[in-house]
Amino acid sequence: MDLILHIGCEKTGTTSVQSWFHGNDLTLREQGIWYANAFGRANNRGLMFYGLLPGTPDDQLRAIGVETPDQHIELQAQIARDFAADIAAAREAGAKTYVISNEHCQSRLKTHDMVERTHALLAPHFERITIHCLLRPQLDLCLSLASTLSRNRNVVDRGWIDREMNPNFPYYRFDLLLARWADVYGHDAVVPVSFQRQKDSVRYFEHLLGLTPLGLPRPPVANAALDYRVIAIMNALVRGGYGERPLDYATRTFINDLPIEQRLSLDRATGMAMQARFDAANQACIAAFPAITADDLTPDWSKYPETGNVDRLHMADDVASLLCAMVDRIRYETCFEKARRLAMLSEREWQTGRIEASLAACREAAKYASLALEVDAYAKLAQQILTRMERRLARWGCNMGTTPAFAETPPGALPVEEPADS
Repeated sequence: MDLILHIGCEKTGTTSVQSWFHGNDLTLREQGIWYANAFGRANNRGLMFYGLLPGTPDDQLRAIGVETPDQHIELQAQIARDFAADIAAAREAGAKTYVISNEHCQSRLKTHDMVERTHALLAPHFERITIHCLLRPQLDLCLSLASTLSRNRNVVDRGWIDREMNPNFPYYRFDLLLARWADVYGHDAVVPVSFQRQKDSVRYFEHLLGLTPLGLPRPPVANAALDYRVIAIMNALVRGGYGERPLDYATRTFINDLPIEQRLSLDRATGMAMQARFDAANQACIAAFPAITADDLTPDWSKYPETGNVDRLHMADDVASLLCAMVDRIRYETCFEKARRLAMLSEREWQTGRIEASLAACREAAKYASLALEVDAYAKLAQQILTRMERRLARWGCNMGTTPAFAETPPGALPVEEPADS
């Protein structure tokens, strides 16, 4: 069995690739292609977790409750067991190609030792391994990353771009990245790919795997660029105090759904000067991997205007404070309406015996109701919804974070609920 390992780079359509593999899983298996189950779906970040040396600080590890070296070692042991079981299942199914995709292998496995750990795990199981990495010009990568950073409540401005475009920053050093993986897996195993030429990363893997004639369904575009004015709004919200507050629902509602009319842009002269910082590193990359050309790592300067909009990302502090207050009020009102609708959905599912669906809606309703409690105008009604949802969850012996293990229950088997407080 062969392995195709897709390691990035970030901001080259990796989320779409992973969603495509995940969403077409059954059809791919019929074609002898097995998308890894062992490392988490759709993003196989478990391989990155395995590669990190125990004790390496990592926000994604902390997010899953792994905070000590011992916990990390325990997680890595579980990943190895899951991988062995997944490989056995793939072989039993007759798979010819095993696929792993995780862009954090590019951004977070920064040392030879980390890459070596992935090799020690993977190499014994495959006859052939190829490492696929899509590259794009550093300035294009940086400006695309700006939207992701903004969504994650970071201030994006000219100063950030200037600091980010640092030729000593490993994130942008493609020469070091490819050399690191080539040293461990062998030079011929590493396949750098021009994102400039490909444009469509899903199409690249369709062609690589001989799947183009199947016309498999495409996922919706993920992590699209933000309009520069949306980034300005996010900057104002962060400066107004939202940097430390939950913005998940507000992000979806007020950020992702806003139109993209004017992308963030840097003036051409400044862009050329910043991109030139990487000339030496890119020349080294091209010398080692001639499949990549200078054009592949040069931005399309026709897309960079004489005057950019990056200097319009700052909003006056007095306007920013009013914007925060407005977003607060809209957010809480939206949360209350969401809670009300989810509570009604939970009731309908409950009455038809779809208990799991009812409790899933119940949890969501309780979450949004708890947010709406912060506004006096909605506090009483939100508390009624919250109390009823919590009561329903408690009757099934679960809470906001657990799911009871049971089959769908017929309506006649439902436990009796007390009426909600009036």
